[in-house]
Amino acid sequence: MAARTLQELVAAAASLHSDRAAVKYDGSMLLYRDLVRLSGELARVLRNNCAPNSGVIGLYCSDDLFIPVWILGILQSPAAYVPLDPEAPGLLTARVMNQCGLKYCAVKTDVLQRFQAALVEHASVEVCATLPKFKLTLVRLELLPVAEHQRGPEQTGAQTAGGAGLRRDPAAGSKEAGLRDLAYVLHTSGTTGLPKIVRVPHKCILPNILHLRSLFQMSADDVVLLASPLTFDPSVVDMFLALSSGAQLLVIPTVIKKTPGRLSRLLFRDNKTTVLQASGTSFPFCHLEKRKRNNNHHIAPSSLFSCLFHVSGKVDMEALMKTYQTQRRSLESSRLDFTKLKRTLRSLWQETLALPEDAAVDEASNFLLSGGDSLKALRLHEDILAAVGATSPELLEAILDGTFSDVLRHVERAALMPPPESSPPPESSPPPTTVKRHADEPSAVLPKRERTSAGRPRGETPAFKVLRRAGEVIEIGNPHSDFQADALGEKDSGEERRGGVLGLDLSWSSDTGRCVDASPMLLVQHGTDPKSDGGKTTVFIGSHSHRIQALDLTDGSLVWERVLGDRIEASAAVSRCGSLVVTGCYDGCVYFLCAASGTTRWTFETGDAVKSCPAVDPLTGLVIVGSHDGHVYALDPKVEQCVWRRHCGGGAVFSSPCLHPSLRQLYAASLGGHLLCLNPESGEVLWSYRQDVPFFSSPNASSGLVAIGSVDGNICCFSSTGTLVWQFLTKGPVFSSPCVTPDQQRVLCGSHDGRLYCLSRVDGSLVWTFQTTGKVYSSPCVFDGSVVGRRGTLVALASTDGTVWILDGHDGRTLASFRLPGELFSSPVVHERSLVVGCRNDYVYCLNLTVKEET
Repeated sequence: MAARTLQELVAAAASLHSDRAAVKYDGSMLLYRDLVRLSGELARVLRNNCAPNSGVIGLYCSDDLFIPVWILGILQSPAAYVPLDPEAPGLLTARVMNQCGLKYCAVKTDVLQRFQAALVEHASVEVCATLPKFKLTLVRLELLPVAEHQRGPEQTGAQTAGGAGLRRDPAAGSKEAGLRDLAYVLHTSGTTGLPKIVRVPHKCILPNILHLRSLFQMSADDVVLLASPLTFDPSVVDMFLALSSGAQLLVIPTVIKKTPGRLSRLLFRDNKTTVLQASGTSFPFCHLEKRKRNNNHHIAPSSLFSCLFHVSGKVDMEALMKTYQTQRRSLESSRLDFTKLKRTLRSLWQETLALPEDAAVDEASNFLLSGGDSLKALRLHEDILAAVGATSPELLEAILDGTFSDVLRHVERAALMPPPESSPPPESSPPPTTVKRHADEPSAVLPKRERTSAGRPRGETPAFKVLRRAGEVIEIGNPHSDFQADALGEKDSGEERRGGVLGLDLSWSSDTGRCVDASPMLLVQHGTDPKSDGGKTTVFIGSHSHRIQALDLTDGSLVWERVLGDRIEASAAVSRCGSLVVTGCYDGCVYFLCAASGTTRWTFETGDAVKSCPAVDPLTGLVIVGSHDGHVYALDPKVEQCVWRRHCGGGAVFSSPCLHPSLRQLYAASLGGHLLCLNPESGEVLWSYRQDVPFFSSPNASSGLVAIGSVDGNICCFSSTGTLVWQFLTKGPVFSSPCVTPDQQRVLCGSHDGRLYCLSRVDGSLVWTFQTTGKVYSSPCVFDGSVVGRRGTLVALASTDGTVWILDGHDGRTLASFRLPGELFSSPVVHERSLVVGCRNDYVYCLNLTVKEET
């Protein structure tokens, strides 16, 4: 029977992994069998000491090995747990208790005095039971009215935690008692008013845990960091993602989280952490990102720092001028005067930490342990560099990880170092011997060789071909197309499909610095003579490192590289003229870059992250792209203007728009379950379709039909007028985008159930299916089998376990496979005998299709 509660999930995992470590903290371990036994014993104690149907029990604790024991014990009692922040003011805690109807609280014994002191004016605290075995004290709570003499003159009644009397809301307890399926109750900070209560039932959090467990392919070998405090909901994911998988939950003392060097060693050297989500300015993640790249980590996409900070709101001009004048005076002083340098650093240190000017700064003090955080560290870093007029890539690490004395010595060395001389790069330089690039390289890389179009007559459209995911091939100005649909049909289905034994081997790889979820885009620029091979093919692909790379398909050498404003998950497109590469970015911008050099030609800002791959209208040249702000935008790069935008009815536009050029129809889908057909020139809605589940899949339109996958597991096909023609139900959500065979007879699409489905485009009937060894998030790529001496079409496919497959398009037989050392969310793209795909181990790979004669 399927688990219905969080504790049932853990019990199921514990039954399979009883002798494995469940929790690790400060050198101590707790096995799964001990976790189950202790939490069961605690549940019985709570039942015996708490009133029946109490509904909720508070938990007031610091970091400890027993955190999962306490939470599971409360859940099994049965009650929902309410985490209370030991650092919060007593009034805030009392307000939360009031709104939750909290009568009982499990307090870690070593912080009991702090708990009592914080609530002394707001609640009576009666000890019900002391539980040394569990390091807990169980207390009963009763809220108190504020004393009469503490009221202000404007107050006429007893002030309360709820703002209307500190007596308990009598309805709160009964309401909680009625919610028997609650898992936990969280609250907002209360800094802008009364704290707001969020009650989360098991049935809401359980599917999230199961989905993430599937998404990251969790196993008992994983180590998951409990990164967030219990009052922050990501902690629920951290804890139960680990404990429902038989994995190990790593609990780290808060003080170590503020010391990047120790934290990095503890995570990756001592514990081999594999799953990590981190947020909040107190977690110095900017330093850790450098440490994690060579470890095979799973990263929760929603939880990473995509950028270090964002400044908004009003600017204090007086403070700004004061800072400027301070830095100006410092610059006018001698850069080599150590005494002045130390004085300047001390002043900036005090100012950043809001310390009094006469406060002493200990030489051994650490910035983070003195009240700093990663945002303040960035501010101090920038102020120091401006004050001394020097540059230092390692200064931020020294601030985060070292003492005041360490920072002073570092700044002194930087100040003594002469500034780098500016000299023009040589006209030519030898190519690199490796394509591996590291995270500390500069943000922009000059082209290795000049790519000019001087020989092209002015006004002439270049001949080129664009290849993108789902087998999309766009020919511009090329009369010598070698990809003809009529030659790739299934007319030969009854004949022997000739050819040697296919294989895949590694051609080259390129390190992007962070995981690659984007799919490659290939730009094939043809020579003027069809008999010559004077053309070139360039691979464009972005990554989570904020980089977009242009790579030579032949050898993987870097043509150029740019670092944009945030991570890149969107696949790129090419403008109608062939001179611009267009890509979306998490910073909400659409970037138009010179295809030859990577130089930014235009940037358009939407209202949220852009993960959608742009569509390019070959008739008008408009670039059409979706945004997480819920709109589709039509952009004209020639005049650098937005021609129109259309809201898609609700939900972010994650998937990529699809244009049917001959019908002049544009299709766009949203996470709100809307599929829209638009006029590509005006954005006018021609028809729309609405369902109750999101569309992550991108539509594919051809010959009057539109195919798209749905999160409910269906692959759907619509007519050009919006009528649902057919739908085929798979056994898992469909994020994969459909691909249509060149003869327009078959639709191929992957599913989370690990299968690739080949369906009849006419009626949706199953032609064949192929079971991979993972899940299929990416889109298949159909390509011409003649490049390897075979008749008909072949299919390239990637599964999440890192396997690349080559299948026979006729019957789905496996012809070749290759295992890459990381997860694959990127969709493969094939050109001639080269297959390119991005990998979550930070690399882009190019594989060669090989043919060996059958013996």
